[in-house]
Amino acid sequence: MKKIVLIVLTLLLFAELAVVFLPQIVHPVDYTIELAATHMLHGQTQPLKSIVFAKAAIPTEPTDPPEPTIPPLVDKPGSVFDTYHSDEYGDYLNYYVHIPENATIGMPLIVYLHGDGEVNQPESLPKSGLCHIVRSIYGEEFPFLLLEPNTRVKSWTSGSIPKLLIELIDFVSERYSVNTDKIIICGHSRGAIGVWDMISIYGNYFSAAVPVSSPHQKGHIEYLKAAEVPVWTFAGDVGDIERWYHQYLAKNVEMINVSGGFGKFTVLEGADHGLAFYRAFEKETFEWMLAQERGVIPEE
Repeated sequence: MKKIVLIVLTLLLFAELAVVFLPQIVHPVDYTIELAATHMLHGQTQPLKSIVFAKAAIPTEPTDPPEPTIPPLVDKPGSVFDTYHSDEYGDYLNYYVHIPENATIGMPLIVYLHGDGEVNQPESLPKSGLCHIVRSIYGEEFPFLLLEPNTRVKSWTSGSIPKLLIELIDFVSERYSVNTDKIIICGHSRGAIGVWDMISIYGNYFSAAVPVSSPHQKGHIEYLKAAEVPVWTFAGDVGDIERWYHQYLAKNVEMINVSGGFGKFTVLEGADHGLAFYRAFEKETFEWMLAQERGVIPEE
């Protein structure tokens, strides 16, 4: 009998040790260990102890979470309004991003700079900016993302605005994972002045440029830098101002071509300053913009 008691105590000791150590080394499955000790009780054999182990997780080394994959959309399709704040320049730009229903990663980005009528009025952009032309042509499925920043002063060229604008474009490009070889800049009126200024500073950061109804504010641009970007410029022929633009736009294009770039100038017959905006941005123009690639100068 003493031997039996000793055996039982030994089994119990092993069982208690197993409770402590076994979960650390076994696979995470359910285990039931039934320890039976036989003792003489009215001539019957009974289980002495039953131990149930819960699932035990295998210890693993902590790992960093995987880098998040930017989804095709970080925002739902539609017009997204936001404000970009620059810590470096202590300034901000309100802006809209217009997202098509067919948006995916790697789409081109078109940046549109508005004229004086929308200065410090971001709420006017969905109705009077480029997006309503885009939707009239393509509906809700268009082959690019559209960024429309809003300046609070009558200038796209003064102070830190050009640098702030580049920061905003970089931010939007990363957020929506756009194709950085196809970042296009365009604008109308004062916005066109901004386009000429941006390509004269940043060159082939952009893949194409379409300034409508205004030459560069100072009458000249840094042609060698601007020649890195294919340019298609437009102006109407109704009204003294539109006709006055012709000589300067023709000169801009001539100097770009002489400098080894690609530029063309189209006169929109029967269009005044306002109508030129609608006539310039037709489907053919969008197709031309989207066909260009950063660093590649087209032959024609």
